[in-house]
Amino acid sequence: MIKNMPAFDGNPDCPLCHGSGTLYDWVPYGMSDVQMPTGCDCVAEQEDAWQEAQDATREEFDALKQQAEDLAVEKQTRYADLLRQLYG
Repeated sequence: MIKNMPAFDGNPDCPLCHGSGTLYDWVPYGMSDVQMPTGCDCVAEQEDAWQEAQDATREEFDALKQQAEDLAVEKQTRYADLLRQLYG
């Protein structure tokens, strides 16, 4: 099973959320407005970086898998490491 994306906290240096990871927007609700929580961009950036790293790992894994029979010992070790990273 492929690893799920971890939960990310807000960036403590973020000028928008100040590390909480959550912003509040005013939205109409009935006859008044209420605050609705939304995720901050600093959390989305961390999620994007994690996904890009996972995609790069997957690409390297797939490339090594295609050459599985012809792999040198060090590449077989790397293949096993990537397999553990992707599937736990």
